[in-house]
Amino acid sequence: MVQKELFDPDIVEVQSHTTPGVTYKVNKREKTCTCMAFQKRGKWALCKHLNQVLGGNVVNYAVLSSGLVKSLRLRRVTDAQWFLKELWKDKKQRWRTCRRMVVNAFEDGLDVATQIVAMQEAAGAYQERVPETMEYLVDLICHRENWWQSESGQTYIHTGTLAERVKAQSTPAGLSAILKAGYGPQTTLNHYYGLKSSNVSMILDAIDASGVSVDDDLGALMTVCRKMPTRLVKSDENIECQLLYRAAGGPLSADPIEPYAKPVPDGFKVPDWVYDGMHCGGGKRDSRFAGTWRNMIRAIAAFQHYGRLDPADIWTQEIWDADV
Repeated sequence: MVQKELFDPDIVEVQSHTTPGVTYKVNKREKTCTCMAFQKRGKWALCKHLNQVLGGNVVNYAVLSSGLVKSLRLRRVTDAQWFLKELWKDKKQRWRTCRRMVVNAFEDGLDVATQIVAMQEAAGAYQERVPETMEYLVDLICHRENWWQSESGQTYIHTGTLAERVKAQSTPAGLSAILKAGYGPQTTLNHYYGLKSSNVSMILDAIDASGVSVDDDLGALMTVCRKMPTRLVKSDENIECQLLYRAAGGPLSADPIEPYAKPVPDGFKVPDWVYDGMHCGGGKRDSRFAGTWRNMIRAIAAFQHYGRLDPADIWTQEIWDADV
């Protein structure tokens, strides 16, 4: 696309990639763009015009957050610590980093004890702004199996993938009735995805209203959820799904592991597998580890094929085609 510098050398005018005659102004110094995509998402995701002008090598909050998420997903503990330290430098967004850690304890974790600690520690770090707390949490998450390594985790991913497709129309009262009737994890999550809207508090109330017996682990998890700052735990699909899955009798467990812990070299460059094209732009797009249900099915297939989940492994067509 054609681009030209304006009077300010840091301001570049870029033609639209899709609409002839439309141009946008990219500020190289401030890393901003006047296009609608950037106006909607701002610093959380680079638009294609910024990527074009800056060469796709920009590292902003969205890129660092994606790196933290992917590193935790892959159980690359030293990489995750590096991304966390970089994120913590943005003082205004530390609450967002704390929330990200809570979400990841569920999105990429199955162990209740770890999830409880994650919420408690993240709440403490959020209130006191203590980085060491988050570093400890990264280590804790990475030393437990993730869903792609655990048999119960793989079953959970299959259940969630099917549920997202079925989406049985439901209400909070209807969800409680499904739980009370004991229809099991699959039907319960089918109805969860049929809700018009949801939040963690609503799901906790639905479980309570159902009258189902909850074990000590789920009871403790629910108690901590209710005590969390709203800004950190308000609505999240990962948390809500796991609460309902456990309430419906779905077993989840994660054994201790030794994570990938190769030291991060000096001059570390954000790898391409961070730039998934969904959570952040830039780099050479690699969507393999983006957290969608379908991608999780593919990741499980890759693990079963290679015996590990590593960005260095090439995904075969069979892996890309994997489904429930």
